[in-house]
Amino acid sequence: MVRRALLLMLALIAVPTTSANAAVSTKKAIWGPVEIDSQSQFPVYRELGAGIYQTTLNWSEVASLEPLEAKDVEDPSYEWPDEIDTAIAEAKSAGIDVALTVTGTPSWSKKTGDFATFVRVAAKRYPSVHLWSIWDGKYKGGAGKYAQLLDGAYTSLKAASKSNKVIGGQSTNSSVASWLSKLKLPNGKAPRMDFYGHDVSGTKAPTKTSLAALEKRVAKLGKGITLYLSPVHLTLSPTKQAAWVKAALKVTKADKNVYTFGYKGLIDDSNVPSTYKGLLDVDGTKKAAFTAFKNG
Repeated sequence: MVRRALLLMLALIAVPTTSANAAVSTKKAIWGPVEIDSQSQFPVYRELGAGIYQTTLNWSEVASLEPLEAKDVEDPSYEWPDEIDTAIAEAKSAGIDVALTVTGTPSWSKKTGDFATFVRVAAKRYPSVHLWSIWDGKYKGGAGKYAQLLDGAYTSLKAASKSNKVIGGQSTNSSVASWLSKLKLPNGKAPRMDFYGHDVSGTKAPTKTSLAALEKRVAKLGKGITLYLSPVHLTLSPTKQAAWVKAALKVTKADKNVYTFGYKGLIDDSNVPSTYKGLLDVDGTKKAAFTAFKNG
């Protein structure tokens, strides 16, 4: 642990805040730690040019006990994570927006409407956050129930603030066709959303052709829905990872129907070497993918 902490401290010194920064753009989003060894990582995200910092708000952790007054943000059962407050403050200083992915069902919840209540309270708790992604990955209850969950959250978030934007969908390359065909409310209509969330991770980077095909499918949900391509995670070699990121950013930044490309993983995990690859090596050394993301 001491050795890892020392390596990370050295790495932070090797990534100075005075480094030439890429222009901040909401076309690029990043997932990663708020701090490493008490050092803010937002100067790094700023250097990368990420205009959005994305993280998770887990309902089952915030409300592990059923609140007496679920609509009251101050209900003592709610345990709002300090880390998100820190992230919002750090992001504001860096000129970066924050997107929250709301996920996780507490054991006491039995109704779809409970989630809608929670997201509205969360929007009150974090009034400066206006990007809300509904669920982390595929909803296990199925596309039909997810459609109801999403539409209810949309109503609640828009009621909390007209500035709130809702990201729905959450499909992958392998699931998108079947998922979209079943993504319907009981009345047969599509659930409402501003952006369609989709994970383009895979051995091959997205292309102009593959994005056009995805956009055609998503257009069936309604007019004006653009793509929110996140969270992207890769297990490729450093060389292939960099080439993938470079190619993906080139095509997504040129596509007006893509709102953002979000990469999940700033730094590798020394405990699980085979897991998703970050833009920094385990000791904090910048990979070729770091430069690819920064310059993309």
